[in-house]
Amino acid sequence: MKKRTPLSRETQAYQIFFLVAAIAAMLAPLLMLSMRNGYLPNPLWLSPGLWHAQEMIFGYSFAVIAGYLITRISILKLAGLILLWLAGRLVWFIDIGLPKELAFLIAGLFPLILGAVTSQKFRAAKRLRNRMFTFVLLTLAILSGTFYWLAYTAKLSGAYTSLYITLYLISLLIITMGGRLIPPATIGALRERGQEVRIPFQPTYETLCMLLVMILMLMELLPITKTWSAIPALSLAVILMIRLSAWRSVGIRSVISVIPLHLGYFWMAVGFGLLAWARLGFLLSTQDAVHIITLGGIGTITLTMLIRVTGIRSKRPAPGLGLLLTIHSTLLGALTTRLMAHHAGPYVEHFLWCSALLWAITFLLFIMHSYILPAIKGNRLS
Repeated sequence: MKKRTPLSRETQAYQIFFLVAAIAAMLAPLLMLSMRNGYLPNPLWLSPGLWHAQEMIFGYSFAVIAGYLITRISILKLAGLILLWLAGRLVWFIDIGLPKELAFLIAGLFPLILGAVTSQKFRAAKRLRNRMFTFVLLTLAILSGTFYWLAYTAKLSGAYTSLYITLYLISLLIITMGGRLIPPATIGALRERGQEVRIPFQPTYETLCMLLVMILMLMELLPITKTWSAIPALSLAVILMIRLSAWRSVGIRSVISVIPLHLGYFWMAVGFGLLAWARLGFLLSTQDAVHIITLGGIGTITLTMLIRVTGIRSKRPAPGLGLLLTIHSTLLGALTTRLMAHHAGPYVEHFLWCSALLWAITFLLFIMHSYILPAIKGNRLS
């Protein structure tokens, strides 16, 4: 039997990927505002806004995907992935004379490799809707390469389009994972209260969500007016609300460990509904709708998943009621102040800073509970 070296031993990737995801989430909005207000120099080759968008997608979201889907991995491979992730974050700020094309290649390596690695988990799946994850993850990898190529060639309109398409696909991942996580979590919470309930899986609705997201992606590429994308966006919002209505949200409204998942799904539905409203040319801006999807929907669901998965895999006690209320209150405050900023006139920057600070506090609380306090307690015990 071949002897295993220390570097070949397996470790759990979630511990470090969730940590770097939380750190990236904390810093990205604050750094973007600092650059926009002249406190820090702009990133190399990207505007602050474009840098922020790609950072939240390829930095934060992809790190969450890595931590959730990569279960056990050798220390050497994990170190390689983390170094690639870190290089993609730092390449915009450390000018060491790298050729521009090499810098963009470095930025795109982590999402490309992650897509290839994680997609393998679903290739042997028996059901088509499970094998679809392979397509989604590989497409995310291709889209990341497409974005960095378009940004490198200064085709900014195409770069933003690729980010929208990537956002839709990440939304599909969150919608699908939420559809498989929320019902059993809700059933478990209700059973603890002595209620025996059944919540249907709803595979037809899941398939419809997949199809509508694909149509949205296609409409971003076709040379047609954006008004047409209101139809699949509104349809998706309706289906999400129908799914949510069957998940007993009222029954677990006081269960703070589960209700945020319902709230995040609700924000996804609202966000796509308002995206349709914006694409039809009404008053709401597309940017506000996108922030409801990202900050409200994706932010709430992914943060709740970080807390739940970290607690389950590390076998630590769940956060207390007070801490969970604080975490989700600051997250809600970040979303509220971000939406108010659009209508704040001369005080827009104040509201943006307030939103960024509340968002940072939210993830700092997660890091304190899941990493810093356990480390301090471990040191005391030793």
